[in-house]
Amino acid sequence: MNAVRIYRRFSRRFSELPGNVQGAIWIAFAGLILVTMSSMVKALGASFDSFQILFFRCAVGAVALLPLALRYGFGTYATRRAGLHVVRTLVGLSAMACFFYALTQMELAGAIAIMFSRPLFTTIGAVMVLGELVRWRRATATVVGFIGILIILRPGATAFEPAALVAVLGAMLAGATAIIIKKLSATEATVVTVFWFTIGGTVLALIPAILVWRTPTGAEWGLLVLMGLLGLAGQAAMTRAFALGEASAVVSFDYLRLIFAGLIGIVLFAEVPDIWSVTGAAIIIAGTLYIIRRESRRKNPAG
Repeated sequence: MNAVRIYRRFSRRFSELPGNVQGAIWIAFAGLILVTMSSMVKALGASFDSFQILFFRCAVGAVALLPLALRYGFGTYATRRAGLHVVRTLVGLSAMACFFYALTQMELAGAIAIMFSRPLFTTIGAVMVLGELVRWRRATATVVGFIGILIILRPGATAFEPAALVAVLGAMLAGATAIIIKKLSATEATVVTVFWFTIGGTVLALIPAILVWRTPTGAEWGLLVLMGLLGLAGQAAMTRAFALGEASAVVSFDYLRLIFAGLIGIVLFAEVPDIWSVTGAAIIIAGTLYIIRRESRRKNPAG
């Protein structure tokens, strides 16, 4: 009973905080959950192929969505843009596959830092696909962000990791996914897009997963399911964060994920980021954060 009272008191006081403060707390919490999920992907990668891990990530989401589909009816998710949903699923799933592979092969913080370069590729895609005009400030920020990626990759250095290129490819595909979602959002509700990606992604991920399948033990089943649940919880917390606060105010706190990743990497995997990785991550953050803030403030779509 005391626990219920404490929760109610906390909930009441939390709801009295300004929306941006609530959003910042939620996005920091989401970052911690998602980094924990990423660390589980990395740990599971010692026993399972990244494709099998990816399948469980998608399958848990599909199982969670089925009760909603049964309650509201599958007609709720009807679409006339099946082709574009297929493309979105293929591209989005490929992005996740690249990221999961990178997590299993390279430092946790480094993989997540490269993932944060996604807005840089989205900017390029917006120019090439949507015909948006990018002025010199956004263009400069994009170039700066790519310099950060090169610092992390260090082409020609003995420390160069081929898996990092896969992470960059994942960021490119994630940027392309953002462009596709933007096109879908003109006619499709968010719940429809999420539904078809989750179901389609599960089916497509099963194909390569079967080829590398290793039957999990009892404990491993629990870890794989927990990993999928954490992915769902993290996305839900992220959505809640942007619902409560302004994007330009709360997005900065998403970069706490890099700090969480660094700490977890040190404690669990004995990974100590070197000066190049830290510098590159800082430059990527600067470039992407500028682009995000610029996008949230500009009124002219061509700004």
